[in-house]
Amino acid sequence: MYYIFLGVICEIYWAYGLKHFADSFWGIASITLAVIASFSFLILACRKIEVSIAYAIYVGLGSAGIVILDMIFSGLEWKKLALIAILLFGIVGLKMCGGKAQ
Repeated sequence: MYYIFLGVICEIYWAYGLKHFADSFWGIASITLAVIASFSFLILACRKIEVSIAYAIYVGLGSAGIVILDMIFSGLEWKKLALIAILLFGIVGLKMCGGKAQ
């Protein structure tokens, strides 16, 4: 499960970095490394839990993190915050309903 969170952190960095760091060589290099690390952590997480659950958590938390980061710098919107909460409840629900593949 830790691999997913590390992958999400890398995903948030590279997605946010595309907007802010892609104007220099070192920015592009760091984004490239973050993409590689992000998907590597996702692959490692898929070895421990089901692929569908791992991917839902990865994409959901990554999307939530990017929106929250954008709201921190652009201004807080309660509608977006409510929708992120619904998304996170869905991810937790998927995790609670998902079992170990046999």
